[in-house]
Amino acid sequence: MNVTDRSIEQQLETLQKEIQERALRLCDLEVIIHDYHRERQQLLEEIIELKQQFWELVGGRHDVERET
Repeated sequence: MNVTDRSIEQQLETLQKEIQERALRLCDLEVIIHDYHRERQQLLEEIIELKQQFWELVGGRHDVERET
């Protein structure tokens, strides 16, 4: 194996390692994004529920004010 072949082999190994590292980073980011979407959906559902409770109380308060 001459110098050029060794250099090419080293470059190939380096590129292969970089590809593997970036693929792992991509997998990590996909997990983070999935978790983000799930948590975002949960928070939206909680906000909707809290708003419903709020409007029920506001509506009930207006009914009491009208009766008095």
